[in-house]
Amino acid sequence: MNLLIVHDYLGVKGGAERNIIDSALGLKLKGHNVYLCYLSKLDKSLDEMERAFTETFDINKNKIGRIDNIVSYCKADVVYLHKISNMKLFANLLSLSIPIVRMIHDHDIYCNRNYKYFPIGRLLCTYPPGIGCVFPCFSFIKRNRQSLMPVRFDFFNQINLDIKYTKQCSKLIVATKYMKNNIAQLNVNLKKINVIPPIPFCDNEVNYEPIGDKKVPIILFVGQIIRGKGVDCLIRSLQYICSDYECIVVGDGTHLEYCKNLSKKLKLTDKVKFTGWLNQGKLREFYLKAQILAVPSVWPEPMGLIGIEAMRHSLPVVAFDAGGISDWLKDGKNGFLIKRKDIKGFADKLQYLLNNPAIALEFGLFGNELVKTVFDFSKYIDKLETTLFSE
Repeated sequence: MNLLIVHDYLGVKGGAERNIIDSALGLKLKGHNVYLCYLSKLDKSLDEMERAFTETFDINKNKIGRIDNIVSYCKADVVYLHKISNMKLFANLLSLSIPIVRMIHDHDIYCNRNYKYFPIGRLLCTYPPGIGCVFPCFSFIKRNRQSLMPVRFDFFNQINLDIKYTKQCSKLIVATKYMKNNIAQLNVNLKKINVIPPIPFCDNEVNYEPIGDKKVPIILFVGQIIRGKGVDCLIRSLQYICSDYECIVVGDGTHLEYCKNLSKKLKLTDKVKFTGWLNQGKLREFYLKAQILAVPSVWPEPMGLIGIEAMRHSLPVVAFDAGGISDWLKDGKNGFLIKRKDIKGFADKLQYLLNNPAIALEFGLFGNELVKTVFDFSKYIDKLETTLFSE
């Protein structure tokens, strides 16, 4: 079968792009041709993403032309739509006589702020799109980093079109029950919604056995360093930990300098190390050395794919109970779920695992078994293939 994936970016920005690469590779291994049509290029991992596809097309400049010509050229049986900011392109796709399956990666379609919590106090939002977006959220007022004007106004035109067009797709794919519940609030036909956790590719040639240095236990964070990821909460929790440890923060983002300054303010610079963005090879070294993965997200994670990597490496996880994380993190089994923004509670569970390495190992082994039986990459590809290509 021939599949055309449509996505905003060529290159890796975050979990969405990583899932697109992994899905393309998995489907190609099953004999399908997988093409990519994108709107713009990113700086990171361009070659890696291009290699994952049979062929790629820049919608704005390519030898084939418009999207209908690209669909015909690829002889696409299905269009697999991911993140899309161009609503005209979305409408053009829907006008074609071809099934459109949409993967919804995050909160964009049901939250005008995109992160499903209120900016003041970071309280979670439970409202569907509507009057709650006006008050108390004021989500039509947005920060504007691209202009001298500090704010811009967005009166819901984009999100309304996105909802309208998404309802017309043949099928929808979401990562967790949490996301399905939010999509259901849009009055989408529930039969269209398929919950398929987007499992990262698993390289069977790679050694996932931990090699951690038990003398200095490592608490690991991996992800974008933005406000919603809660790295500041993690750093604040570290001031309550009494035993020896090192905290490695992998990633970059708009909240990085704030977090570095917070680390200095709390006199934790000898404990907290910021590595910046790392490729998969370098990142794996830290997974192998670490004893605990911290997931301090205060925004409701659509899933939190980092947890799957943690379980592959037999790492226990300490996380705030937000969004879809509870779909894979079983409290007291493969880690701990902490009440959201309970910094002292977060610290207590980190301390507990540092003090009890045998229990940390037990949690890690439970998670490793869970990822083999439930969150297996080959099973994910089988379910994705069936969902994409069946009637």
